[in-house]
Formats: sequence, C-alpha cells, structure tokens
Amino acid sequence: MKFDSAKQMLDYIQEGNDLYNPRLEVYVFVYSDAGSIAYYNISVDEAKELERRSREADEYWGAFLGPGGWIVDDPSSDFYTEGRKTNLDWCEAAYKEDGWMDTREVI
Repeated sequence: MKFDSAKQMLDYIQEGNDLYNPRLEVYVFVYSDAGSIAYYNISVDEAKELERRSREADEYWGAFLGPGGWIVDDPSSDFYTEGRKTNLDWCEAAYKEDGWMDTREVI
C-alpha cells in the first residue's frame, strides 16, 4: 500500500484502518476519538500471532497489546502539548516507506 501524502496516511488510519509494515516491524492504529494514533514495534512473528488472535476474537490487534507502545496526539486532543510531535508529523516521517499494509490483509 502506498500513500501519496502524510495526510492521506493519517486520514486512512483515522478512518479506523490499522496498518502494519513488516519491513519496519511497526503497527499503527487510531488511539482516541480526537484522532491521536498509537504505534508499536511488532516483529513479523508477533504480527502473525496478533492476526490469528484478532481473527478468532473478531478484534483489532491493539486489543491484545498492553504497555509498550507510543501515543502521538492530534493537536485537537486535550493531551497534546504544544511543540510536541503530532500524529501528522509521525505520518510525514512514515508514509513514504515501502511495505505498509492494512492489518486485515496481513497473513
């Protein structure tokens, strides 16, 4: 999956689509109603296990993850601190990377 811009990637995530990049071993998903995102470093083997568990339970991968990820807030979030990296900044650094796929398509 390729994105033409950071905004396109962020919009895709904020629409409820979780992404995984096996080359980077990164999983990202929408974290809050304000549009903040969260990301985790997930190995390919862990991704396979998350996919198996999510299919069995009809849940998203994040439902099986605990502490260990990072939250990148949207500027509209009450938790956003001025001057910190935003969700769009994170996508700006990530959208050009090869290998992004929707977690519903990971096998």
